[in-house]
Amino acid sequence: MASIPRIQIFQQYAQIGLDITQGKTEMKMPRATFEMNSNNPKTLVTSSGKAELRINQDRAWDAMAIGDHLAYMQNVYQQGKQISLQGIERRVQNGDRLAAIHLGGNPIGEIAKQQAFAEVPVYTTGPASRLNVDVQVNPTKTEIGLERGSVELQSQHIPFEISRDQSKVDVYLLQKNSLDIQPPQMDMQI
Repeated sequence: MASIPRIQIFQQYAQIGLDITQGKTEMKMPRATFEMNSNNPKTLVTSSGKAELRINQDRAWDAMAIGDHLAYMQNVYQQGKQISLQGIERRVQNGDRLAAIHLGGNPIGEIAKQQAFAEVPVYTTGPASRLNVDVQVNPTKTEIGLERGSVELQSQHIPFEISRDQSKVDVYLLQKNSLDIQPPQMDMQI
């Protein structure tokens, strides 16, 4: 059997090469300048007078009958007026009882019996109470003077810096394309 001649084709594809350089970004952020000056508070002045405390215990001494002699005698004197008015009232009542002798009874004996054992109370002490001592406090005003201090701030902004290197791409032919066609070997003899 005879062989059929064949054509041989060899093909080589082109290849592209790439060199890529990445870009760089640099950022610089310098610190801002900052200055602070402070002035301390200067003078603190305080002034205050003396507080006043007043204690009045006259009523306490009066309640114990050891107070002021003049106040004691004034108390007895004022009670004397009341006692004399009560005596006048009692005599009028006794007179009315004696005038009504026609009603019977023994008004003279009863009146004598009452007056024989009657006491005329004279109070030499005042009323006892836990509120007999008066305490009064008069505070004084306190004045405070202060000269204020101050704070001064100074800041200088420094701008933000950005620098950028571009990315680079180099394209080149790494392998050339080719097509190789080889005809078959033919026997030219007949």
